[in-house]
Amino acid sequence: EAAFVERFADLPGALSGLGIDANATYTQSTAKIPGRVGSAFPRQANWNGNVALTYAKRSISSRITAQYNGPYIYTLGDASKSVKTGDTYMMEHMQIDASMNVQVLKNAQMVFQVLNLNNAPFGYYFGGDKNAIKQRELYGATTSVQLRYTF
Repeated sequence: EAAFVERFADLPGALSGLGIDANATYTQSTAKIPGRVGSAFPRQANWNGNVALTYAKRSISSRITAQYNGPYIYTLGDASKSVKTGDTYMMEHMQIDASMNVQVLKNAQMVFQVLNLNNAPFGYYFGGDKNAIKQRELYGATTSVQLRYTF
């Protein structure tokens, strides 16, 4: 795992609120599953990570984040490439989200969020063949406006 955080506090004026957060994780796993040789651990992607461009100054904080999850075995089959009996894999997924928080009172914030700006698909494929799609879902962007109050 690697992580990087940088706040550009030395930049002049409003630019001093800029920052970058990033992390990446590589995992290699094997599971002993009867009838299989050297299977990857189910539901464990090799690569996961995210990078965020951030801004925090006075009463405003915001971020735009790209998140990545690599493909992984979602359900076990017979380890063949068969669309009928093979493993089911979760598709890789790269999603971009954005949020902004504005402190409007001492105990209150307005929160604006847009999730999945890039309309990244969720889905599954059969037998390790990315073209043998089992299910593909497109949800579009999800937006929300919230008022948070702390007692």
